[in-house]
Amino acid sequence: MLSWLRTLLSRAPASGPTEGRPSWADELLEGVHKQGRATVKQSARLEAALAEQAALITQLSQKLERAAAREHEPDVRSLALRFAPLFDALDALDEAARLATEPHLATGLALVRQRVQSFCEQSGFRRTEATGRALDPRLCRIVGTESRAGVATGTVLSVVRAAILHTDRLVREGEVIVASSMQTAHQAVEGEDERMGN
Repeated sequence: MLSWLRTLLSRAPASGPTEGRPSWADELLEGVHKQGRATVKQSARLEAALAEQAALITQLSQKLERAAAREHEPDVRSLALRFAPLFDALDALDEAARLATEPHLATGLALVRQRVQSFCEQSGFRRTEATGRALDPRLCRIVGTESRAGVATGTVLSVVRAAILHTDRLVREGEVIVASSMQTAHQAVEGEDERMGN
């Protein structure tokens, strides 16, 4: 794979009177080989970790599916408690995919997320997509605010915990961070300063 690099380096002018390939060429080739091996090892570790997580989620999904099949008319809230680890896993996968720096890792996380979400939807559960939309207080509660120019007050900036619906019934309240106006944030800071001064 690196034969072209060897050919190029063998034609490079030597710094001394010695014939053949210069010593710095061998050092450069060795450095390239080491970097390549390190990259392969890192990718292998990431893929192994992703495969392990996918296997654990699959096992949990199968257990939940068997539990749901044993009940002809399962209580929704009881079933939602059993699905809670999957809901939390989906929240974690969303955050991990958002923070992933390796493109292939982000793609793998997205595929695992899609698989788990499809299982939840087949069981009647649906996660709400709130980011970028106006807050719906029937589904979510505010756990934080941020001032962001050009974004209307009350717009959901990020989801900490997605709201879960079973058909049209809320079974888990969501938690979100919403945009606040610059003026509101400034007034809050002034009020805190006045309180501390008294």
